[in-house]
Amino acid sequence: MINLFKNFWKAFSVFIALYGIFWLPKDLQDYSEAAKPWTRLVAMLDQNKLLWTFSIILSVWIVFTDVRRFFEQRRRDLQSR
Repeated sequence: MINLFKNFWKAFSVFIALYGIFWLPKDLQDYSEAAKPWTRLVAMLDQNKLLWTFSIILSVWIVFTDVRRFFEQRRRDLQSR
């Protein structure tokens, strides 16, 4: 269990933070009141915008991780000389 938490602590932290932000203004009993701002936000989005947003974020993340690995390898090669 601890190994699982060590590997996924960032994901757990984000989930707990978002959960806390969502419920911060209201209690569990006032779900409809707490969800009103979020329902207005969701109503503004359509499938096309969400797919474009997801695609762009995923592409940037993939490029960033690949570029970071390249520069780390390059830095190690320069330091070993």
